[in-house]
Amino acid sequence: MSRLRVALGFVCGLLVTTQIFHGQTEPDPYPGMPPTVESNAKLETLHASDQFFEGPTWDPASERLFFTAFGKAQDETSILVWSQRAARASVWAAYTEGTNGTLLNDNGSLLGAQSRRQRLVEYELGDRDSMQPKQISTWMLEPNLNQPNDLTRDADGFIYFSDPDFAKSQRGGVYRFVKGQSPERLPGDLIQPNGLEVSADGKLLVVADSQTKKWYAYDVKLGSDVNEMKPPRVFFDPNVDRSKAPEEGVPDGTALDEQGNFYLTGLGGVWSVTRDAKAIGFIPIPEFVSNVCFGGSDGKWLFVTCQDKLYRLRMNVKGYVVPPLCTWANAPTREHSILKHETYESRIMQTSVGYSYWLPPAYATSPNRRFPVMYWLHGLGGNESNNNYPVELLATAISEGRIPPMLLVQVNGGARSVYADSLDGRWMSETTIVQELIPHIDAKYRTISIREGRTIQGMSMGGEGAVRLAIKYPEMFASTIGYAGGFVSPQTLQKHRPRIYSEMFDNRVDRYERFMTQTYIAENADKCRGRVAIRLVCGTADDSIELQRQIVSLGARYGLEIEGIEAEGAKHSLQELTMKRLYDDLEFALRSLRSEE
Repeated sequence: MSRLRVALGFVCGLLVTTQIFHGQTEPDPYPGMPPTVESNAKLETLHASDQFFEGPTWDPASERLFFTAFGKAQDETSILVWSQRAARASVWAAYTEGTNGTLLNDNGSLLGAQSRRQRLVEYELGDRDSMQPKQISTWMLEPNLNQPNDLTRDADGFIYFSDPDFAKSQRGGVYRFVKGQSPERLPGDLIQPNGLEVSADGKLLVVADSQTKKWYAYDVKLGSDVNEMKPPRVFFDPNVDRSKAPEEGVPDGTALDEQGNFYLTGLGGVWSVTRDAKAIGFIPIPEFVSNVCFGGSDGKWLFVTCQDKLYRLRMNVKGYVVPPLCTWANAPTREHSILKHETYESRIMQTSVGYSYWLPPAYATSPNRRFPVMYWLHGLGGNESNNNYPVELLATAISEGRIPPMLLVQVNGGARSVYADSLDGRWMSETTIVQELIPHIDAKYRTISIREGRTIQGMSMGGEGAVRLAIKYPEMFASTIGYAGGFVSPQTLQKHRPRIYSEMFDNRVDRYERFMTQTYIAENADKCRGRVAIRLVCGTADDSIELQRQIVSLGARYGLEIEGIEAEGAKHSLQELTMKRLYDDLEFALRSLRSEE
């Protein structure tokens, strides 16, 4: 989001509404319109004045667009607000000291990169009709920065922001930040990093660089320190004439749609680019374009800020929105070959909660028979419809007579709940499983509804969750298997999953320690000894292997047998962990269960 203002002669005759037809093409190397633009869409002018516009952010709660404005005078910076109801833009915050890029925080406030004060600021929005900030506070102050420019966030709670050196062109930087901690500079030597956006899975950070006029990408290893990251690589470098920059704009603001496509502003318009850097379309903009975001009541409007204008364009895809920690019902995007999806009404969460299940053939052919149940807990970012247990292999093992028939239930514990109950009661993953899901399954299906009829297993976050719940509730489960369990310390969770640490545990060490598997091993070893069969499985090439060894040793200290299996050379992959040993694990789990009733 550079502050360069340009007089563009060719826009003088621009109409307020410009027709853009699907299939329109520009001379090579510009591709045609992106397929994500609605057919016969119109580029509509929503606001025009003698200012430079930047930093658009849509607030779905109030259905308003906030965007920043820079006038001719140095102190003439402000935040404007536009809504469909008002059909106009008005000043919402004046004298903003260079607030440039903005971002909607997960608590509903507006964060801004304040270039002239070297800080990130937080604006409380107030109600939908408020025409000024309810409160303004400093979120981060770092005097050694150049001029914080743009910012984005990922699902783990990290804020990434750019800090270009437009004045001296000596040292810019891209930073990762968590409130209450010092910003960490990512490796690399980008001098004028500008707009930036992170992919939905958090593994790709795309950064525009105004100096080289290219887009770069950081490959992010989740759960790692920034010093483990490599310098950015060139992500997108369209073969266009750079001689017209800055008149046609330099690489600037970015956005992401629900399909994972990036929208990159600069060099004549908005480029639509896939995750693997393939340009699938180009939206020509008749003036210097600075930034872009998705919004509107249905999320299918693309808002574009420019030199002296704000536009919008109708799309046939929604913008990507960072999801909440838990989305309680997630129907599969396509029908599974044998898994079925159902929901139940949760009194605790006051909404429908989903689960997926599989019934063995004997369930239909033996109507008087009851069956044991395996509860499967998904990993971080998963839900009941993905992160699937290898149910086809389970079905094969049963059909070959290697194990007796059993039901499979894939639990929805929330993408980032760590199968706990949040301190504020907003996310009650553990309680919904124990008090609602299991009784629902026992009531709806012919199960062996005692502890000897249940095994609980999971992968990664689910591996830790399964083992912890089995040890905490030995009266409910006869066996458990944790694959690559995430038995992490409070310090590790706070550093690498700050959003979970904040929303689930209120940033409290004592609250997280009360929740840990280690705590329940110490408290419940006597209750579990000889009653709950516990096995941990982890690959030797997985960073979680040391955590598993610590849990096995802790169990031994308290006289609780915890079998630790180390899969030689296996990484953090359920497929690798179960490829050669799934049947053995099933037999282990079922030795403690009743096979029929």
